Amino acid sequence: NINPAVAEQFSLSSDAKGVLIERPGEVGTRLGLASGDILRAVQGTDVTTTKEAKAAFHKLRGRVSMIVQRGDQRIIMRFRL
Repeated sequence: NINPAVAEQFSLSSDAKGVLIERPGEVGTRLGLASGDILRAVQGTDVTTTKEAKAAFHKLRGRVSMIVQRGDQRIIMRFRL
């Protein structure tokens, strides 16, 4: 979750929403995620907490779509599982 302390530590705007990716891990890296990315949505559903992100990932099957904020860019990532 992005709180004021996290926003300051990662130089994010105070109104940043989503789930901050600190360490994407092996699978996240293969999917194109990077440290400092903000996960905004999974399968078209906004995620604002780690709990929401985990629940969304547990439901994934087949084609997957994620929206990620990287700096000033909003990136749509699509892939198959």
